[in-house]
Amino acid sequence: MPQAHQGKLQQAITQRGPALVVALLGALCETCPRNLMRPAAMLLHRLLAMPGLQETARSWLATALQSAELQGAVSSRLQRLRSLLLHVKSPVYHS
Repeated sequence: MPQAHQGKLQQAITQRGPALVVALLGALCETCPRNLMRPAAMLLHRLLAMPGLQETARSWLATALQSAELQGAVSSRLQRLRSLLLHVKSPVYHS
């Protein structure tokens, strides 16, 4: 990629990075289809490993993990899991 384009790409990512990290994590926790989880996780990994942005991206990740949007997604996932578990009968073990 030409240097001029790389600079523009890095500038765009820097401007939208925090929202992108929240959206990726939210999707992974809430709405991402199983077959797209790996590509979404790889995108997040590449963002965190992007030269020149590693420290900044790590701070975005830390902020995203504490965000209200992500907490809501995780809470919603846990509530659904809890409701599913309540409807599953416990196995009966015979001795």
